[in-house]
Amino acid sequence: MAEPVLKKGSKDPAVRDLQEALRALGYDLGAVDGVFGANTENAVKQFQQAREIPVDGVVGRVTWINIDEADQSHPVLKIGSTGLPVRRLQSRMSPVGVDTGGVDGRSAQRPKRRLRSCSKITT
Repeated sequence: MAEPVLKKGSKDPAVRDLQEALRALGYDLGAVDGVFGANTENAVKQFQQAREIPVDGVVGRVTWINIDEADQSHPVLKIGSTGLPVRRLQSRMSPVGVDTGGVDGRSAQRPKRRLRSCSKITT
């Protein structure tokens, strides 16, 4: 499962992840509220322009990849962690055959065994 396509009017936990990521990357978008409004759209357009990718204000596959590449943080993830770092881990685990239950930026209790099996792959 890929990251969701987000655009003005979207209301999804992924919007909050997007907003937090844009804020961490230095973009001013007002409140982090999980609603893709005008301020979020403007921040997305600024990000897209800075990364020299098509500027449409829509967060699709190319924009998600660029956000992932731009965010060079390395947080410690634990069961219960949420947000872009979890989404990044989930999207990297899926192609190597680890069933994460989807790319949603939310870690649940059940992936604990999956995370342990993945650590064997990445070490």
